[in-house]
Amino acid sequence: MGISRRVFLKACGACAALAPSVYAQSRGLSWSPESPLPVSFQEIYPAVFNGEIAIGGGFVKSDSGIFHNLALSQGVLSI
Repeated sequence: MGISRRVFLKACGACAALAPSVYAQSRGLSWSPESPLPVSFQEIYPAVFNGEIAIGGGFVKSDSGIFHNLALSQGVLSI
């Protein structure tokens, strides 16, 4: 019995979501909100710029969300 694609993708997503936090916490760093993106994105876009990790996009909780009470995010966080 093999692992399903869905389970594999969930595991990959969990690892990708936790890795930056583990890195930051191990160095005493914390996430800081930045200026919002000009448009909303479902996908999460990470980047390294001037020695900082920045992540933009994703979902946020919303009563009028398009997917299980989630809406697209314009948020950006950086370490």
